[in-house]
Amino acid sequence: MKLKTELVTILGSTTPAQLDMDTGTIYLNAPYWNYLPQAYKDFIIQHETGHYVLKTYNEFEADHYAFEQLAGKRPGSLWKMIETIADVLDGSSPEHYARFAAMYRNVMYFNYEDTGDKKYLLEIERFNREFLIKHRNVLRSR
Repeated sequence: MKLKTELVTILGSTTPAQLDMDTGTIYLNAPYWNYLPQAYKDFIIQHETGHYVLKTYNEFEADHYAFEQLAGKRPGSLWKMIETIADVLDGSSPEHYARFAAMYRNVMYFNYEDTGDKKYLLEIERFNREFLIKHRNVLRSR
């Protein structure tokens, strides 16, 4: 399903896109959007499409939808999704940290399923330990 997109300048300085669930229009924040790498744009469009297709306002579900649409489709696509989350979200809320962690785990699990190499499962365990220790106080406020 291809939704309508429209470049606008009224979304605010750090929001790259916003979906109107009633019309199926994805509004792209032109001052921000025009400077994003194509891989980021692809993820953001799929994220907003996920909101629409799944009929949800849940950011994690929309992130997962975008992941499912893009994972392994192009060389480097997995790491680009991690970069997109890390660069687009400003870390101003506990949800931002949790979304980054969820995307990182998705990528590691995808790599494990693709290769069967258990090092990816071990990386998830290591990441979980270190991430939770580092961000424990932030995540508690969630």
